Amino acid sequence: MTESRATALLVATPDRDPADLAERLRNRLPSVDIRIWPDLGDPRDIGFALAWQPPEPLFNGLANLRAVSSLGAGVDALIDRSDLPERVAVGRLAGPMLAADMAAYLVVMVVGHWKRLDALTADEHAHRWRPRAPSPPLPATLSPIHLVAPLTRPRQRPTTIYVDEDERAPTLPPLYNATIEQS
Repeated sequence: MTESRATALLVATPDRDPADLAERLRNRLPSVDIRIWPDLGDPRDIGFALAWQPPEPLFNGLANLRAVSSLGAGVDALIDRSDLPERVAVGRLAGPMLAADMAAYLVVMVVGHWKRLDALTADEHAHRWRPRAPSPPLPATLSPIHLVAPLTRPRQRPTTIYVDEDERAPTLPPLYNATIEQS
């Protein structure tokens, strides 16, 4: 199969059950061949992948892969992989619910560090009580940019797959020229 005809979509999520996602994709894109890792079929047919921490060297055998999108908020698990050629576009998901979830995660992590919840949790599991001095106040301004790892593929910015307000209808890149809609 030539690169222009590689239209299968691979879902590669080794530590997540992809059954629900695959079913929704098949219902919304009936003409697209949806494949679930590790059942690749003919790897030359795969042109696009949706992935969450895919195993190396998964991408080595996908000669016609044109784009891969992280099923998470970031692309750090896809950047700088030895098995992902530079020619492959890298994308990420975006949307209001994901942004709210990421903001909540950031708040939890900052407050957890500030209040030393890791030590409190360790003490709780060890069934011991250690009074602690109050934590100093947080700085008035906190910039999350310092918490973001830089992209190591400077020539390529991640593609964003925007998700509708209901967070269930991602718009795919031009490879499929389709929008997944959820009823």
